[in-house]
Amino acid sequence: KMIEDLKALNIRQIELSSPDYMIPGVKLPAMQDLRSKLDRVGIVAASYFCGSIANEDDVNRTVDAARALGVRHVSGWAWGDALKMIDSRFSREGLEFGIHDENCAGPSNCSPDNLLGALSGLSKTIGVTLDSGHMATCGHDPVEAFVKLRQRVQLVHLKDVVRAGSDDNALL
Repeated sequence: KMIEDLKALNIRQIELSSPDYMIPGVKLPAMQDLRSKLDRVGIVAASYFCGSIANEDDVNRTVDAARALGVRHVSGWAWGDALKMIDSRFSREGLEFGIHDENCAGPSNCSPDNLLGALSGLSKTIGVTLDSGHMATCGHDPVEAFVKLRQRVQLVHLKDVVRAGSDDNALL
């Protein structure tokens, strides 16, 4: 159904984001099958949203999934030591990882300053997948966030919310 919808909309590139394909439950044969189906209709998975990466096993599974799907960019949630593991492995593999800015609370608060802090000391392999709607939900101006993070933005999820602080999506 997703592929039919993408074809009807003439969309040729996507970031794959579906719970069925996220860590830790991802099945490599399913990724390979999906890639074949996308290839047959000329749709490229330019990026893969993996979910949360917390340990070395997650990093390894994510690399395997990215290879099976044929992507060079992965978006997801990771902080601290996990980012260091991702930086090392993804750099060797020629992949990029964008921290997705979804969480407004806790130690992984995705304010632009916290994202810059998380990136400190990491290579350019690690950047940001900036979600304009999540920035607004968390009370940050998405344009100001982009300007502040611009040197490390790898991918943008362009969307809007009903009002600042709301998690209700709205048409742009």
